[in-house]
Amino acid sequence: MVGSAGFLVDAGVLMAATGAGIGVYAARVLSISLAGLVTWHLNRTYTFGPSGRGKAQEGGRYAAGLLLGTSLNYAIFAALTLTGLHPLLALIIASGAVMVFSYVFYRFVVFQAI
Repeated sequence: MVGSAGFLVDAGVLMAATGAGIGVYAARVLSISLAGLVTWHLNRTYTFGPSGRGKAQEGGRYAAGLLLGTSLNYAIFAALTLTGLHPLLALIIASGAVMVFSYVFYRFVVFQAI
């Protein structure tokens, strides 16, 4: 559910930003960043619960995973759009490709109880 919510934020912001005239790559930076904030809050609140670390340490770990996952996601997205694929379809493929990595990282690195 959290991944779905993050995807909807990502896709919604991407489509709104590109519709407002923002370039697709800048729009994706904005959309993926906002989706990351949403998923951290939802994962912490509903999926895994607090790890027992402080919010700053947990947030730092989440940011590291987000940076890794979103970098891979963005690279796949950019490669696909450069081939002419529609940005929304590229977003779907890139997000799906990185989904398992993200879950495993968050589950065992960020929210692993101490």
